[in-house]
Amino acid sequence: MNEVDVRRILDNVLEVEKFTKKGDIPKYRDGYVAAIEQRNSILVHADPNVFPEKLFRNRAPNQDLEQQKYIKDNYTNTTSQVFQDYLTVIGRAFIDSNWQVIPKEGSEDLMKYLLTDLPIYGSVETFVKGVLPSIKTKDANGLVAVMPHGFEYVEGEDGESRVDDQKLFEPTIYYYASDKVIDYKSGHYALCVSSEMSRVEYNGKEHRMGRVMYLYTRETIWRIEQVGRQTENTYAISEYFAHGEGILPVIELKGVPQISPDGSIYWVSPFYYAVGLLNLALTNRNYLQLSIANSAFPFRIMKASKCEFHDEVSNCQNGHLISIETGKDIGTCGACQGTGAYRPVSPMGTLLWTDSDRFSEGQASNYPLVEYVEPSTNAMSFVREQVDIDTKEARSILHLQTSTSDVKGSKDMTATGMAIDQQSMFSFVKGVSEQIFDVFDFANHRIAFQRYEDADLAPTLIYPQTFDFRTEADIWEQIKMARDSEAPAYIMHTLFFQLMNNLLSSDVDAQAVLSSIVIADKLFALSDTAIALRKATNSIEPWQITLHDSSIQIAQELIQEDPKFLELDNAERVAKLVERAKLNTFVPNSLLTNQILNA
Repeated sequence: MNEVDVRRILDNVLEVEKFTKKGDIPKYRDGYVAAIEQRNSILVHADPNVFPEKLFRNRAPNQDLEQQKYIKDNYTNTTSQVFQDYLTVIGRAFIDSNWQVIPKEGSEDLMKYLLTDLPIYGSVETFVKGVLPSIKTKDANGLVAVMPHGFEYVEGEDGESRVDDQKLFEPTIYYYASDKVIDYKSGHYALCVSSEMSRVEYNGKEHRMGRVMYLYTRETIWRIEQVGRQTENTYAISEYFAHGEGILPVIELKGVPQISPDGSIYWVSPFYYAVGLLNLALTNRNYLQLSIANSAFPFRIMKASKCEFHDEVSNCQNGHLISIETGKDIGTCGACQGTGAYRPVSPMGTLLWTDSDRFSEGQASNYPLVEYVEPSTNAMSFVREQVDIDTKEARSILHLQTSTSDVKGSKDMTATGMAIDQQSMFSFVKGVSEQIFDVFDFANHRIAFQRYEDADLAPTLIYPQTFDFRTEADIWEQIKMARDSEAPAYIMHTLFFQLMNNLLSSDVDAQAVLSSIVIADKLFALSDTAIALRKATNSIEPWQITLHDSSIQIAQELIQEDPKFLELDNAERVAKLVERAKLNTFVPNSLLTNQILNA
């Protein structure tokens, strides 16, 4: 791509802006407006300081202007904790033992740069773990780019300064929100608006208020800088960095893919699917707070009589002071504050009745002198319940359940539902995690190439392998629940596999042995009672009991006989375990197997 092509792309952008009405969002490309609206909708629940003007723009039925103003002045974000919980769930991918960076030989300087010297963020890992999950959740259509963080210059022989190409470039990561990505063709180019500002002339003086854009292409990064008078909207184009990799140094944050009308990919953040329910929970919770404020101060009703204030020059008539001399209105009565009614309450709130003629002679009032009226709270209770329901459903969409499912229908369905929920959550987190680590790996390779002209120097990144971060105690409890409910064998085996992964996450050999035992031993998940019953009915063979009771010893003997036993595939290991058990030469002396079975 040459400067003529860059100018053509820029002119297309300026043409769109030229015919965009003031206040409207320019339709630079398909999906641009939708991406911004999606991001703004999520920000309502991600940033407690953002007031959702759009949600409260139209007044609710029976709501007056004063109440609408009260909500804005006293707005409280009550859904941001759902966003934070979501980040916690997807952050499970970053458990230290769950992923790995393996440096390449001879890449010591690169690793130091990636881990400690990266401009802006300090390290790629800091950006990926601390920044990326949040911006990806809020802005699925945003971009992450890699380019040098400025250059060092030296004076050339002609007296002009030039980039010092004797020093290594310092590429780093840049994030462009979706509203800053004004033209984009996946794999080809991305035109992004920078946070930098150029110097332009405004009102006869130079100000730093001009727009700066970068056009990323597969060979070159171009700088497009506003120049001249600010009102003329003219731009200078220059080659910023010729990386020459043949790969666009830009990657999308991604989410759930959708197809735009022009056939391009449009991304939807998984969090966005819960926004509708969270909007209801947020608005209703603030309406509820308004109702609570109105109900917290009961109305006081008390008997009053006509104000009879008078002095030498005037008297009160319906709150107005009327001149005795002229009969004209000369002001507001101070005794009744213009209400025309006499309310006998002292400054301390005491009701005073000292004038006996205010009642019929010799009789007391036939109704209370003071009453308090409190609005019914039935409607508020309904709203609170609905807020809780909407929030719970939103959390369910995001797999943020805090308890296992109670699926009804048969006595083993509680354990089944529990397993399904866990598998769904793990699959959900895995999809998000892989996209996050794609960005991680992409940034490492682009930085390696731009700094050393060798992308192969980038470290090998081992993506997260498991997303089951329950404690051993959690899994033991689920095993007990599954046993009590007589769950199917496949549920029990799944739980035992999960337990072994937790217990032996750092011992690959032990995992290999136990995975083979669980498959070979058909009695593994059965209780002692169930095994005894099968023995009594002769429905199991002696070798199966031998394998069940002595599986660890069998495996240890096979490893001693053949040091390459663990290198066999799982099916071969299982076959050897069964073959040796059928020799029936072992005295039952179980180890970990009995520990698990008798938990």
